[in-house]
Amino acid sequence: MDVGGIAASYSSAAEYGQSADFHAKYPVYFAREIITITEDDVESSRTTFEHLHPGEFTLDYVVDPPAEELDPEVFKARSAETIPEGYPRLHPRCRYYATKELADVKEAWSKDGAPISIILPGLAGGIQEAPIRSTCYKLHQQGHHVLVLNQRGSSRSKVTTPYLYTGLDTDDIKYIILKFHKEFAHEVHIKRQFHAIGYSFGGLQLLNYLAKEGKDSNLTSAVTISSPWDLNESMAHMDRSISGHYLFQSAIIFFLLKMVKSNRLALNERPELFSDEIYQDLKKRIKSPVEFDDQYTSKLVGFPSGKLYYYAASPLWRIFQIKTPLLVINSTDDPMISTDYPYLEVKRHPWIYMATADLGGHYSFIKNDGDFWFSNVVESWIDSWKELDVFTPHDIDDNGWDVPAKIKII
Repeated sequence: MDVGGIAASYSSAAEYGQSADFHAKYPVYFAREIITITEDDVESSRTTFEHLHPGEFTLDYVVDPPAEELDPEVFKARSAETIPEGYPRLHPRCRYYATKELADVKEAWSKDGAPISIILPGLAGGIQEAPIRSTCYKLHQQGHHVLVLNQRGSSRSKVTTPYLYTGLDTDDIKYIILKFHKEFAHEVHIKRQFHAIGYSFGGLQLLNYLAKEGKDSNLTSAVTISSPWDLNESMAHMDRSISGHYLFQSAIIFFLLKMVKSNRLALNERPELFSDEIYQDLKKRIKSPVEFDDQYTSKLVGFPSGKLYYYAASPLWRIFQIKTPLLVINSTDDPMISTDYPYLEVKRHPWIYMATADLGGHYSFIKNDGDFWFSNVVESWIDSWKELDVFTPHDIDDNGWDVPAKIKII
């Protein structure tokens, strides 16, 4: 077996899909908004959100910029003017929008009935990734409204409270979906479809959201791409695969440690969990992302070990609680997640359609022309719903389908 050759080919595909400069191929612009959840917001909404946490996350709206901002120098100057003090520089073709600018974007969106798609990136993902830019570009070209919901601390967002996101955190998703229904679906003369697209870890969160909310997801449909169903099996699979062990694990460890280090001032408000001593000790000995989840993530959600957290956060155990039309796209050569997909469960499930390719890697699915196969599929899937008078799962008659297999999500 040519270990070096196999690892190199996976490395090239990963670099191509995640790091290549696709700004010319997918010329999309983004307006960033900071969403702030206060302690008062949490207290006043406990009947709606079980686990909403104070802090910040960000949204990147796909926008048509003013004509003058097509000049890179003008855009660069505007970006420098609008960036909040102490915040990192954003990725190309993305800048913070002022309150009035965001209001103008939302007013334009409110005047039509175009579908709104919410994209949930993976663990360290965001608009810097070519697969996400491809999907944004193709949906936007078809007249859809699109935005990316960034994890707290990801895609150059800041962590402002001592909490990191986990696979069980679905209330940020719910918060935005309810907020957008209120802002964009309240017009009497306009009905609007909402879709969610989750990549990898973002898809895992989306699956848990769909299971938790059942028919009350307030989504017309959902799509997951290269998302794990069983976290324990997926972590073992990544360690066993050549590229997973030698390439991806180290990249994940680097991102996770950097996220803690970059946000240490906010995280140190919980010194029993995020002290510098604990961080330095973990940094010296860590060899796998499992150790990070064992040290930090599991404790954030009340589990004594990472392994138990993986069980709790695995959507497989609650697959029959999903009652939103769902397209699942996976590949059997994925080096990052377990390819032991729930085929039998999906066959029994009227709400889920699974498409499995034999070549695709981890949300790459790159065609010979260098484009991404799945982004065309996602665009076609979402566009097809416009022909149907369906807006939420309550508009679908499932003839009382139910499977009494409920496992509580904390």
